[in-house]
Amino acid sequence: DPGSPQRAFFWSFVAFGLIGVVMLFQQLGESAASAHHSAEATKEVTAPESMDQVRMTTSMMVRMRRFLHEMSASPQDKKTVDAQLGDSIGQIDDAVVSTTDKFRAAIAAGELKSADMAIERIDALASEPELFATYEQDSDIVKRIYAGEADALTSEERDGFVARHGYFAKLAMSYNKPDTDATRDEVTGKGGQLIAALGVFGLILVFAFFAGITCCIIACVKLGNGAWRPRFLPPLPGGSVFIELVAMLAAGFLFMKLVGMGLAAFITDQQTLITLVLLFQWGLAAICFYPLLRGVSFADLRRRIGWTSGQGVVKEIGAGLFAYFAFLPVFVVGAIVALLLMMLWSFITSGNAEPDPASNPIADIIAGTSGFTLLLLFSLATIWAPLVEESVFRGSLFRHLRSRMGLFGSAAISAVCFGVMHGYPFILLLPVTLLGFNFALMREWRGSLIAPITAHFLHNATILTFAITFFSAVG
Repeated sequence: DPGSPQRAFFWSFVAFGLIGVVMLFQQLGESAASAHHSAEATKEVTAPESMDQVRMTTSMMVRMRRFLHEMSASPQDKKTVDAQLGDSIGQIDDAVVSTTDKFRAAIAAGELKSADMAIERIDALASEPELFATYEQDSDIVKRIYAGEADALTSEERDGFVARHGYFAKLAMSYNKPDTDATRDEVTGKGGQLIAALGVFGLILVFAFFAGITCCIIACVKLGNGAWRPRFLPPLPGGSVFIELVAMLAAGFLFMKLVGMGLAAFITDQQTLITLVLLFQWGLAAICFYPLLRGVSFADLRRRIGWTSGQGVVKEIGAGLFAYFAFLPVFVVGAIVALLLMMLWSFITSGNAEPDPASNPIADIIAGTSGFTLLLLFSLATIWAPLVEESVFRGSLFRHLRSRMGLFGSAAISAVCFGVMHGYPFILLLPVTLLGFNFALMREWRGSLIAPITAHFLHNATILTFAITFFSAVG
């Protein structure tokens, strides 16, 4: 590849250094988000975010209750549904971390069980040593609602109640209203969509389980008898142009983070800010053509980076699907290990084996935006990420490393760099890193990037489609 050994050494230092800085930015941002969430949970009374576990669990149960009621053939069937869901209130209680959460769980109990239970729980909160500031005011509002005096609330009381408790305030104020009421439908509807989404996702998991086991066995047999030969041709050592490309992307990503921080000081609307940052990220795709500025012809760039058809587009797509499912059991084991490590860390740091809810930047965007911003996010995850990330991490970084070391070292280093660029809690980077390792093995096996691009697309599109459907259903 073009470039001298001296440039390769310099740009390797720059590339890995910038990736480390991006990782620090991502992890510091995650820590700040967790600290902010903890502060809100213990001190301030603000409406729960869409990712709040008490809110999500309550919304799911309430919406499923209404749907099951509509499907019930008799009043007795409805009583059976209420009994089953009422016995499951403990799932909501398990997510409680503050007196504010306990207050909201009481409202959930009022909807799923009875108003008397809600009032009993709210009154029991009075003995708590640390109550949220508006407990007296909010408990009075709830009691008046359950007494049938919801219409007597002033607009100031309603607005303040909603500002402090969001979904739970709307749920309480819709108590005993017909399902045709707009407010009632907003907080209790879409149960059919939710159940359908969970059912389809369950079927996908079953299919993925059997496909993964089958493909994994076939892959082990093929590898054992030497039926597969790697099609990737490692370059001679000494070139630098592709490690320069990696450094350029890391620098561009870091610049994007800084621009986002700068815009946040002037733009107060969160959805507008997110949209601008996502649009800027689309612009980073142009970095993939950096080698053209270094004298590499487009034909050479395509061949070296892996933008080729391999043994045919259809066959390469099939190879990507097969390799993704074959590696799926390893990915699942990695996800389980990451969860166990999260539980262990939570136990060491707080004495509680139940880890705090992890922040997920993608889920936060899905839950908090809509329309064009959501479409933009989907295009980034299913088009930008497979094309750009595979071109940089498997087409460029893996290629550069393979000129200097073996397959597994190159795959591991490129996978770690790929993983730490994502904004997930550090322990949860293990599954993402395993995905990157799998994509690197595909690059070695096929030569072309079509296989890892296909697998990357399949993974992101499946998870994101379910996430969008789920958050749409739970409001």
